Formats: sequence, C-alpha cells, structure tokens
Amino acid sequence: MRVLFIFPFCAKEINSIAYGPIYLGSIGHDILVLTAQNAKSLKGTVKAVKSEIIGGTEFYRPYKLSKDIVENKKEYWKDVVIKINDFNPDVVVGFGVSNHKLIFKIKNHFHLPLVYFLEYLNKQKPFPPIKGRKYLRRYLTPIYNFISKRFLNRIVNNSNAIMYSYFGDIAYSKKIKPYGENLYYVPWCNEIGNFKLEQQKVKETGIYIGSLEKFKNAKELLTAIPLILNNTKTKKFTIVGPGYYAEEIKKLALEYENRLIYYESIPREKALQLIAESGYGFTPVKDSGLGFIGDCWATKTPLITTHDLNGFLKNNIDTIISPSYIELPQIINSLLESKTNYLRMQTEGYERYKNNYSAKAVGENYLKIFNNL
Repeated sequence: MRVLFIFPFCAKEINSIAYGPIYLGSIGHDILVLTAQNAKSLKGTVKAVKSEIIGGTEFYRPYKLSKDIVENKKEYWKDVVIKINDFNPDVVVGFGVSNHKLIFKIKNHFHLPLVYFLEYLNKQKPFPPIKGRKYLRRYLTPIYNFISKRFLNRIVNNSNAIMYSYFGDIAYSKKIKPYGENLYYVPWCNEIGNFKLEQQKVKETGIYIGSLEKFKNAKELLTAIPLILNNTKTKKFTIVGPGYYAEEIKKLALEYENRLIYYESIPREKALQLIAESGYGFTPVKDSGLGFIGDCWATKTPLITTHDLNGFLKNNIDTIISPSYIELPQIINSLLESKTNYLRMQTEGYERYKNNYSAKAVGENYLKIFNNL
C-alpha cells in the first residue's frame, strides 16, 4: 500500500506520532510524509532536514515553516504536486485541523480517499482553527458551538474515514450520525523508538511534563506540589512546560530552590531521560495530556493522577488514581515504600504501552482502517 501522510510538522526526534508511518514503512508499505522543516512547540523551536528516508518511509519537507502549511501557501504547490504525482499514493491521511485546507486540496486534486485524524470529536473542545476561538468559547458559547459543529461536519462529510484519539469520545461517537462505522478510535502513538531504558531510577523524585494551561487543570499543581514536597519522601520534583501558570510555577521553584526544577521546554530525548530517571510521574489532567501518560508507561515510570480521564486510566492496574490532591502524600509514600506495588505498576503500565500505544499497535490500527476503505 502507498500512503501519503500530511502533518503541520513531523520528525521522530520530536514527535512520537512519527513512528506510526515509520512502522508501516518497516513492514513493506511505501510511505510518504509531507510536512514542514520548522515549527514552534512545547519542545521549543524545532527543526528538521528537508528530506530523509527511514526504512520505507520518506519525510519530505518542502514547506519552510509549519505555518506555511497551515496557510496553504501557493509557492510550494508546484513542488508538492510533482512529488505526489511521482509517489502515486493509494490514500491520504491528514493530521491536524489547522492544516485542513491543504489536506482537502490534495484530496480533491488527486482524487484520493481521505482518512482524517482528529484528537477530539466533541465540539466542546478548542476545535475550529479560527482566531479568537478561546474568547468565543468562553463568552459566546452558542456561537462557538455552532461554528465547531459546522467545521466538524465539513471534515467528516469530506472524509472517507475519521480516526480520533481521545478515549472520552468513544461514547460520544455513537451519538454522531450519519457517520456510523467510519469513525475509529485509534490511540495516540507514544513510541519511544531506540530510547534505551538503562537509567537508574531515583525513586524519591517526581515529574510532570505538559503545558501549564487551564484546560490541562494545571492550577492543581500549585497546591499539589507543595503538598508533595512538604509531606512525602520526594526529594526533587521536575516540571516541564509553558503556559498560563508558568510564572506561578517559577515562583514556587524559587521558594523550594533545588527541590523544584522548572524548564519551559526541552528536546524529546531529554524529556524521556528525565521521565525514565524519575521515581514516579504525576499529572492533574482531567481529559488530555495523553503524551506524558504514555511516556510514563513506556519508560516504566509509575503514574499517579487525580482523575481517571473518563475511564481511560485503570486504577491500581496501570495508574494509581488519588481521590483528590489532598490524598497525594499518603498515596506517594505508600507507592515508594512498597517494592511489590512499585514493580507491578511498572509492569502493567509498560504492557499497556506495548499493546496499545507503541508504533506497532497503532500502525496495525491504521492498516485495518485503510483496508476497510
């Protein structure tokens, strides 16, 4: 099968999602990834070479900036057409709502079946790529919901199949008609590639990686972290991520000096290293932040949360779910004191990563969908 993937930005050094196409190329399929050379992200300003081939997967980056893809700039179109004509794909797979114009343009120009990957199906999420959407969502909610629904309808009605990665939307997807069997839940790929789990864990250390925004429930960190540092065996806690509460986290870091370490952004390899070395990961998210959760499982780092993410997490199996942040000291101390429980959380978390979120698991899901078109 010959598959064209389109991303605003994609490189295996930065994005774990890149390993899905790489896996397909490794088992004999011809894969072309169309994307950009530069982007700004949680990992900072990221760059990649214009073209590289990894196994049977080619990453072609004619666009200088990810915003060039988002804006569908005309000066790149001639090169894109030549490349896609030469590749002659059987199907196109679009990732991201911000670059929908280019995805639809390629689908229509080459008359290809389209599989569209969305993180969320629910119109209540920050969904349509329009200016002022946060303002609309907060102050003009009915208008925001109307625009979101129209935009979602446009994507679904112009796609042959939809993949979505938010577990909480499985139940919601059954309410959406007439899309029916063309909606598929596919977990986000958290493949760690050739990263070696050779780090010695320092059990008395914790970590959180993710944006410090309101929708990530990051405000809870401002209360939870002092509780953890003052009432558990945790000697050091690391927080990585930009966002709304970053300045308050920086103030906490000054108060706790070298016991609370803050980075605005770091490369993915460094992030995996920090997670792998940590004794546990903690996240306050309610329905997002699956990248950090998957990375904890992949690096055999026990995960502690204060929410079950609509049933996504399995308490005392792959995750320890605290009833609230108030109980965190007791739960963390209990985990660090029990070798048996600690090992069980490592093992079960890693099994879930391998069976559901590795490149092989996600790539095989892709193939099932492509074969059903």
